Amino acid sequence: MAAVCTAEAKAGERAEATVTDYALAATVLAEADYILFAGGAGLSAECGLKTFANAGTFADGLSYDQVASLDSFAKRPGHFYRFWGGMSEAYAKAPLHEGYTILNRWRQRCEAKRTEAASVKEAVTEAEAKTQAEAEAETQVEEEASRSVPAATFAVTSNVDGYFVRCGFPPEQVAEIHGNVRTWQCGGKPTGKRFPLIERERCGDALLPPPDLSAFTSPPSADAADDAAEDAPPPACPRCGDGRMRPHVYLFGDGNRFANDAGTTKTAAYREWTDAVVQRATALGARVAIVEVGSGLRVPTIRKRCEELLARLPGGQGALIRINPDHPDQPIVASPTHSFQEGAVNCLVGIEAALGGTLTDADAQRVLSTY
Repeated sequence: MAAVCTAEAKAGERAEATVTDYALAATVLAEADYILFAGGAGLSAECGLKTFANAGTFADGLSYDQVASLDSFAKRPGHFYRFWGGMSEAYAKAPLHEGYTILNRWRQRCEAKRTEAASVKEAVTEAEAKTQAEAEAETQVEEEASRSVPAATFAVTSNVDGYFVRCGFPPEQVAEIHGNVRTWQCGGKPTGKRFPLIERERCGDALLPPPDLSAFTSPPSADAADDAAEDAPPPACPRCGDGRMRPHVYLFGDGNRFANDAGTTKTAAYREWTDAVVQRATALGARVAIVEVGSGLRVPTIRKRCEELLARLPGGQGALIRINPDHPDQPIVASPTHSFQEGAVNCLVGIEAALGGTLTDADAQRVLSTY
C-alpha cells in the first residue's frame, strides 16, 4: 500500500513529508520512458466547473445525474438542452488552471527525451563504419521496429470538456471514453412516454456539429426552467429528420445509446498503446509512469483503468501516481505507488517544483537515500 501524503498531518511534519513525496514522484516521471495521463472530474473541477460531485440541484430540483440523463433527453427536453447549452458555454469560457499546463509540459518533456535519444542513436550509427548493404539492412530493421513503437505519452479521461486537447495534447493521443460536447449525435426519436423512452433508435453513429441552442440560453440553475426554453422545439437530427440531436456524451442511464465507436473516442488507440507499452516494459525493461488526477469512487472508470495497467506491468517497471483529495488509496485492482491526498493544482505544482530542481540539496540527498 502506498504511503499517503495527507493534509491532516502537523504543519512541520507535512512540509517535510510532502517535499519527499513530491521528489519521489518527480523521480518516477524523470525516469519514465512512457507516461499515461489520466483525468477524472476532479481535474476539471478546479477550473470552477460543475461536476457530478459538486453541482447541487438544477431546475425543478433535479440533480446532475437526473438532468444529464437519457430520461431528461426523452421527457424533459427544455431542462436537458438548457443544461447542455449552459455546460458547453461554461466549458468553453473557463480558463484552464495551471495543472493542465504542467501536465502538457510533462508530456512535452517525455516526448523530447524520446527525440533526443533517437538523435543520439542516429549520430552513433553514422559514426560507425558500415558497408552500404549493412546500413540498408539495419535501416530496414529499424523501420519495422519503429512501426510498433508506441508514442511516448497518451491521455485517457472520462471528462467531456475536451481540456486535454485544449491544453495542447495531440487529439490522436487522447481517449475521451465518455465523449465530449464538441460533437453531437442522433439520439433517436423519443416516445414522450414513461416507458419505453425511445421509439426509434439513432439513425447512425455519424457525429455532427453542435446545433444552435440560442433558444435554450438560460444558464443551469436551481430556478424554474424558462418558459420559452420549455416551448422551443428540440434540435432535430439533420440526417433522419425526426430524431433528436444530443451531445456525443455518455448520459446517465444511456445503456448502448451512446455512439461508442472505438475509433472516434480513441479507446481503440488507447488499448493499442497500453498493449504496446506493456510489451516493451516486459521485453525491454521500459519504465512506465501513470499520473491519475481527480478520479474518485462515484464514477471510478478512469481509476480502474489506471490500476489495471499498473497490474499488467512487470514489478518495478510501472508506478501509479494518484492525486485525489478524498480517496487517495482505496484500490480496486492494484494499490497506487504514490498517493497524494491533495487537490490537483497544489499537488501538480509541488511535483513540478521537484522536477524543476527547486528542492534544496539536503532534500535531494534524503530523497536519493530513500528511493
